[in-house]
Amino acid sequence: MERLNHISTHQNSLIERLDKTFFPFVEKPLRFTGTERNILVKDHKNRVSICLAFPDIYEIGMSYNGYHILYNVINSKENLVCERTYTPEKSAGELLRSLNLPLFSLESKFDLKKFDFIGITIPYELNFTNILEILDLSGIPFRAEDRDSSYPIIIGGGSAVANPLPVADFFDIIILGDGEDITVDVLNIYEKCDSKEQFFEEINKIDSIYIPKMNGEKIVKKAVSDLKNENYAHTPIVPMMEIAHDRVSVEVMRGCTRGCRFCQAGYYYRPVRERSTDDVFKHVSTALENSGYEEISLLSLSTSDYSGINNLLSKLYKKYLNSKINISFPSIRAETFTEDIAKIAKLGRIGSFTFAPETGSLKMRRVINKNVSREIIKNCMDIIIPMGWRKIKLYYMIGLPTETMEDIEELKDEIYEFANYSKKHGKVDFHISISPFNPKPFTPFQWVEQDSLETFREKIDYLYKNVRARNIRVDARDPRVSKLEAVFSRGGRDQSHIIEYAYRNGAKFDGWTEHFNYENWEKVFQKFGKNIEELTKSFSLEDTLPWDIFDIGISKSYLLNEWKKSIEEASTEFCKRGKCTRCGIEKRFNCRSLLNGEKDLETINFDEIVKNLKKVENPSGEFVIYKYRVVYKKLDKLKYLSHKGFIKVVEREILKNNIDVSYTKGFHPIPDLSFGFPLQFGFISDCEYMDISFETNEDIENKIRSILSDGLELVSFKQVKRKPTPLTHILNRTEYVSLNIDKDLYIKAREAFKRFDENTHIVRLTKKKKEKKYFVKDFIESIKFDDEKCEIVLVFIYIESATIRMDELFKQLLDHTKYEFDSIKFKRVKSWFLDNEGKCHNPIDL
Repeated sequence: MERLNHISTHQNSLIERLDKTFFPFVEKPLRFTGTERNILVKDHKNRVSICLAFPDIYEIGMSYNGYHILYNVINSKENLVCERTYTPEKSAGELLRSLNLPLFSLESKFDLKKFDFIGITIPYELNFTNILEILDLSGIPFRAEDRDSSYPIIIGGGSAVANPLPVADFFDIIILGDGEDITVDVLNIYEKCDSKEQFFEEINKIDSIYIPKMNGEKIVKKAVSDLKNENYAHTPIVPMMEIAHDRVSVEVMRGCTRGCRFCQAGYYYRPVRERSTDDVFKHVSTALENSGYEEISLLSLSTSDYSGINNLLSKLYKKYLNSKINISFPSIRAETFTEDIAKIAKLGRIGSFTFAPETGSLKMRRVINKNVSREIIKNCMDIIIPMGWRKIKLYYMIGLPTETMEDIEELKDEIYEFANYSKKHGKVDFHISISPFNPKPFTPFQWVEQDSLETFREKIDYLYKNVRARNIRVDARDPRVSKLEAVFSRGGRDQSHIIEYAYRNGAKFDGWTEHFNYENWEKVFQKFGKNIEELTKSFSLEDTLPWDIFDIGISKSYLLNEWKKSIEEASTEFCKRGKCTRCGIEKRFNCRSLLNGEKDLETINFDEIVKNLKKVENPSGEFVIYKYRVVYKKLDKLKYLSHKGFIKVVEREILKNNIDVSYTKGFHPIPDLSFGFPLQFGFISDCEYMDISFETNEDIENKIRSILSDGLELVSFKQVKRKPTPLTHILNRTEYVSLNIDKDLYIKAREAFKRFDENTHIVRLTKKKKEKKYFVKDFIESIKFDDEKCEIVLVFIYIESATIRMDELFKQLLDHTKYEFDSIKFKRVKSWFLDNEGKCHNPIDL
């Protein structure tokens, strides 16, 4: 089949248009520029190409671990190339449409239609309409039946398509379960085929592949048996802006057999597969070294159940005890939580600690097969509160099968019991999160009716009214969101028409509170003769369920037996540490062989580790630092990097390169850095200043060059006294020049600047929302015009560390549109100190 063999003239034109008409005007352009660290840009020539498209904004998609695994695995193959894109938020999507620009990949800025494949990972049912937003912005028909062979092949996957039927008609292929191996197989088969027809015939023979347009036999989900170390990103992509989970995420195991009857992931991702502690430790070490991140997150459905947890934590404690690295555990079970885990977590910043009792009554815990007693939670509190944690989050569900108002009353009593128990440790704040239960396919509760909105609201109102204390905050998720999730998670193929109609009538980003509109969804369902409440009623135990065409390895008879046991309040053993429960997955795997076979430490000897750590000798007993003032350029590549983002980049380069800078004192030490006045967003500069302190005075230039990464350029540096005057107290003049301004706008600006007088002023709001006037004449020392180059040179004055901003000035003088101002490129040329005698001083000499 024909390949995209070179960067076309069309692509060069697209890059130019994005630079001129999209990036300067879109909110948070770093979502789109592809300027992250460690991205992979491969030539498309003679390679099969896929663009991974995430159906949510950049900050969410970049935090999704499976996305990074696929990106790394595919790009590790010489014959394949993988790039990324994310769903533009609403205003960005409208800007693309208004400019007639297509959705594009971050790495090469290719139009998505130019790829062989588009892979859409769907983690959540309320992302469904965003699938259509991706296709619409790419100029691709929504339905597979409407796409001919000239369009890319659309692949779907992810946890929200355990039952893919509601969105099946939008995809050519849907991959069930683990995607890292099967996706590579699919792309390799495509490379060998002469036509798309032949390709679909070939992949239809493979397990885990669902081709909606080819009605075949039952689809068998395949799981990878080995979590290969090379599949993980040891050099992770590092964003230049803050994302939802801004850290290195390292998977320690996949799957869970605790058997919580509400949890789809616990059944869908069986069997449990564990990585060796050596692999995890190496992954943590290399990922931190190659990224500069200061936090590592150990991922799994239940990290404290990992067989080698103490071995791993012992190694991590030994390596990172005296570092600035935080180690977090996003999923911890109270019954396997230990003091050792708390000590490791305490290496980092102490925020809040989270546990999920799920229900408040012992009866309901037996129903859901999560037998966590109140005493276990109290024991956890006795560990973490004396160590410094003063905020505890507790997650509960309401609306579980057989639940009554008596159970809700017990939930209220449990919250108060925990709050009262904590008083012996002093003041502790509790954040209680309440989520309405949503029955999911492939769980023992897949048949049950969901509570009505009225019942959900009654339970939530009861908790709001009856759980009131100064140190307890209760938040409840909107039950209407859970209603829509339940409809989609157990829906059939007929729902694709409903989803498409809703999208065409404005539904997108439904998972975001500000965009979710339940009333509109009700109207859409009614148009198709459906009622949302009716669609969340129970299924008969004898019914053939829509998703029965998919075989995930867990037998339906096992799930039915678990449902009956829940009614009887009977427990099912944790098979990882007990005997096999015969769920069905044992017919495909020798489950024991997939676990970490190492003998784990019974406990971690922290004192011995500390004793054996090498101590740094300091014969003089004095702590000496060497402070330098650095001048550097901020180049065009980083013009959309905010000042806050720039500081984070510098801090990460310090960690990544193991630079011996000095740190501030206190509970949360950070590198001892100070900067000149922040550069306005979108500007470039020839003269930025930074003060930085080192613990040794050797190889300073190489250290500074290591810190000033790509997009920054060292100009000069000089050692200064230990406690120099802060740069913001020194600088009182700065010069800017306008670049690439078109002639008409230049003439308009020149005439406007000539007209301003002593009364021209800018109004700002103070912190108390009062208006304050800033007179332009007080802050502008000089204005020069170069008619030949169409350049404007302005010198600004800082008064008590304050000045006016360029955008404020242009708005006042030109009554400009945002488009006019943002189309101008500004450069800070120099900054200096002007003393009372009129002498100019270079900040590096002060």
